Amino acid sequence: MRRLIPTLTLVLGAAGVLSGCGGGGSSTGTTIPAYKPKPAPQVQPPTTVINGTTYQVPTTPTGKAIGSYNDQGDQIIITDKGVLPYHLFVASDTPVTWTNLSSKPVSISSFYKTGPSSSTIPVGGTFVWPGAGLLSFVYKTSTGFQGIVQAGVLPAN
Repeated sequence: MRRLIPTLTLVLGAAGVLSGCGGGGSSTGTTIPAYKPKPAPQVQPPTTVINGTTYQVPTTPTGKAIGSYNDQGDQIIITDKGVLPYHLFVASDTPVTWTNLSSKPVSISSFYKTGPSSSTIPVGGTFVWPGAGLLSFVYKTSTGFQGIVQAGVLPAN
C-alpha cells in the first residue's frame, strides 16, 4: 500500500493542474473576433505609367490581358521591349489597332506594299489599320521590333 499512495498522489496532483488549464471555471483568455469578409475589390481597367503619365492598356475583346507571343483579337501593344502579341490572329476585314505604350514615339511599316504604314504614333497614341480581307503580313516598328498579323484565320464576328 505504501507504493500505491505516492502514485495516487502524483496522478491526482497532475489532474488538478490539468483542470486549471481551461474548459471549466472562469475564462481569462482572449476571445476570437467574428469573421468579417472584406468586400471584393472593384475591377479596374489595367493602366500603365509612362514618363509620369497614366495610359489605358488595351485588352482582348473578352477583357483578358494580351498575350506576349500568340494571341487573337484586334489589338497590338508596342512596348520598349517589343510588340504584344508578336503573332496576332485576326478575322478578315477586321481593323487592327496598335497602341504605343513605349517611352518614345514610333511608327509602323509593313514589309509588303499592301500592309499597314503609319505616321508617327505618339506615346499613348494609337494607329488603326482598317484591315484588308485575307491578308497576312510582317511589320516592323521604327524602334526595330517585328510582328506578324494573320488576317482571315478567325471567323468574322
